[in-house]
Amino acid sequence: MTDYRNNDEIDFIRVLQVIWHEKLALFAFCFFSILCSILYLSTKKPIYESIIVKEIDNIAPFSDIEKTSFDFIKLFLSEEHFKNWKKTAASSNISFKDFKGTKLISNYVFFRFKNEREAILVVKDKKNQYKGGIHIKITSNDKNLINDYYKYANFTNKSLTKIYKNQAKEDLSYLTKYVNYDVSDDKSASKTVILESMYLNRYIQSKDNEPYVIYPPTEPSKISPKKSVIITISLIAGLFIGLIFIYIKINIINRFTNQSR
Repeated sequence: MTDYRNNDEIDFIRVLQVIWHEKLALFAFCFFSILCSILYLSTKKPIYESIIVKEIDNIAPFSDIEKTSFDFIKLFLSEEHFKNWKKTAASSNISFKDFKGTKLISNYVFFRFKNEREAILVVKDKKNQYKGGIHIKITSNDKNLINDYYKYANFTNKSLTKIYKNQAKEDLSYLTKYVNYDVSDDKSASKTVILESMYLNRYIQSKDNEPYVIYPPTEPSKISPKKSVIITISLIAGLFIGLIFIYIKINIINRFTNQSR
């Protein structure tokens, strides 16, 4: 048992001696591997991530949080609506073709762009991380796109306000025209109608009644490429390849040595 341990210790010491003797070759492989990773990082465009937070602020009398969220997303994905925004933002690099790859996954609406480096995620957050249940997460290698989506979200918010106000005017007109306000017939129904009319009229007259408060995008944070991870992996890869090279080299030398004997 002691002999086996001694042999193992001797073999381990020999391995360390061989590695130390070939340290320059090992260093060269590691250096070359790190150099390749640095060259790769220099050609790789950084990818940034930013979040546009939307908080529910005003709910129309005929709507609720779920309906408001659904209406916003539906309008956000409307081609006609997008074209209307494009007329006021011709310099934007966003194209509606980018929305063609839309995928509905659970409570997520996901867009994958042609170059697969730009994506936007409209999220209905189950955990209520954000009041109102929606935020927009943007991943892009172009920082300008982040601001473009912020502008488009605001445009959508204002457009939804106009749609809701027009609907409120139609509902108020219907109540005024077709409902009998004779309190003597049905007092409870009349009170309900009067209250609804008041709510609708107050909503129509209000100036600050946009459904959402949309905050500016968070400071873009670089999520890719991760330099430390790539360099570490390249260092390990260079070390591994170097050890394999040393192992093959020693075996070849030993084989030629044995044949010469």
